[in-house]
Amino acid sequence: MIHFIVFSRKRPLQLHGYLTSLFANFSEQIEVSVLVKMDDLYNSAYLSIFGQFPYVRFYPEINFNKDLHKIIDSSKADFTCFGCDDVTWLGFVHPQ
Repeated sequence: MIHFIVFSRKRPLQLHGYLTSLFANFSEQIEVSVLVKMDDLYNSAYLSIFGQFPYVRFYPEINFNKDLHKIIDSSKADFTCFGCDDVTWLGFVHPQ
């Protein structure tokens, strides 16, 4: 299994695009965690995304280093990939 850790700050629309394209283009079962730097201006948009992707684990960023290690340590996946919310997956992925 592959664990994707995605970073997002003040870009809920981009995060939605990232997650939508990731799940549409990945052939394997994946684990996805998002480390979100919450900001009052974007809270409602992020909360909407949380509801649309209930199988994704969302973590509020309080202390980046500690939060990231907590996410990594909680995973049982064989591999970890890091992503940023301004990426879009455009083609089907077949990991080997």
